[in-house]
Amino acid sequence: MNILVVGATSAIAEATARVWAARGDALYLAGRRETLLAASADDLKVRGARAVAFERFDALDRASHAGLLQRADAFLGGIDAVLIAHGSLPDQAACEADPELAVREIELN
Repeated sequence: MNILVVGATSAIAEATARVWAARGDALYLAGRRETLLAASADDLKVRGARAVAFERFDALDRASHAGLLQRADAFLGGIDAVLIAHGSLPDQAACEADPELAVREIELN
């Protein structure tokens, strides 16, 4: 399979990608932390992924969404599945005190 993983540095995404890598699937990783993405990509190659690429991605930058899909599709030769595992664990009190922060967290999650 050819799989796009958004939020690829989350614990759930990393564990799932390792299962897919062991099957020999091709993976395109997207997330905010480029150094962690690079380390994950190297790990997945060692675990048997057929192909792995990654890019830095901010889910709040809506203008970048189409480009991400195009690059993933081009690298993978088609996308069979997408795992969306991005998000944050916001501070409830901070969100209650700051409506702009609350809206940002809602958009992100």
